[in-house]
Amino acid sequence: ACGDGIDNDCDAAIDCEDSDCASFPACRESVCNDSIDNDGDGDADCLDSDCNGQSCGPNGRTCASNTCSCPGGSVENACMDGADNDCDGNADCADSDCSNTPACNPVSCEFDTVLLCGYQIEASTIGESNGVSSYSCHSHNSSGGEFIINYLASTNSTVELSLTDMSADLDLMVMPLLSTPQPDCSPNDCDDYSAATGSTQESITFNATAGRLYAFAVDGKNGASSDFTFTIVCSGGTGCAVADYVSCGDTDAWNNYSAGSTNNIDTYDSSCTGTSMTGPEYTYLFYADVDGTLDVEVSGLDSDLDVFIMPFNGGVCDNSISCIGKNTAAGTSNFTASATIEADNLYYVVFDGWGGAESDYNVSFNCR
Repeated sequence: ACGDGIDNDCDAAIDCEDSDCASFPACRESVCNDSIDNDGDGDADCLDSDCNGQSCGPNGRTCASNTCSCPGGSVENACMDGADNDCDGNADCADSDCSNTPACNPVSCEFDTVLLCGYQIEASTIGESNGVSSYSCHSHNSSGGEFIINYLASTNSTVELSLTDMSADLDLMVMPLLSTPQPDCSPNDCDDYSAATGSTQESITFNATAGRLYAFAVDGKNGASSDFTFTIVCSGGTGCAVADYVSCGDTDAWNNYSAGSTNNIDTYDSSCTGTSMTGPEYTYLFYADVDGTLDVEVSGLDSDLDVFIMPFNGGVCDNSISCIGKNTAAGTSNFTASATIEADNLYYVVFDGWGGAESDYNVSFNCR
């Protein structure tokens, strides 16, 4: 009996002075923010050890070390966790502490160009607008104008990026994109970066996922701007890495063994009847701007290359895709591979070497 004034168990401790009564309501500091010594032990609110870890104020304040304080501190230190970290009644972006963070300043990337494996370009951030001033993967001031490159990974591969020939301090960032065909590109999704001091070369190597789009941002530190050379090299993988982008009327004079070529596919789907394709492959991404027929007209061969035309397949180019057009004739004679196409769709056109063949060729992508 914790309120009868009697030492019931004869241990010389009466009522609330006896540890047996520790959980009795009248023996605990039941309210930790009323300025009242509820249990009459001489300590009120957070000064009473009964209140340790207990709520003592609005927005999550609790008692700790004899004071009523906010467990998260005095600053909103996590701006995307849904919690009011500094107990001021404002969570995440509603708190002024987060007003200058990338998480609370969503900026969509504006693409300047599209690049594929094996490409190198000379470009510049001079005259580019400063749409993005910060990236979630680092704390640098990226207040210079940015140049944004869009890249499609058609196979799982290792991608090596390099930024050279700068006269000022440019940084390089990698941002995976969330969806296709209209990707949500945001600096809040920054995965990796290179930020060497001054005009030193920037380099990033990462593993790309088949079917995913990426954005590469070249941005100026502390307002810097400069010309630059950007190079993308892909290696490994299990499928065909897209190395060129073409549409109706385009032509090319190239080969299946130089920059952009891979040697990942030896056998194609049964609809392609491609066997012993042990030579390297060179892959085009073809955009159809009309309904009709695509004729891939090939000449200038010095070894046995086959051509396979396959649908986009969600951005993944591998040997599981059924061919909609092909030419697997033996020898080096001129030939045409044809397929029915639909406007606004994408297709793969793969040149591959039969029996390890490597060859130059001329190709025309004609639509009718």
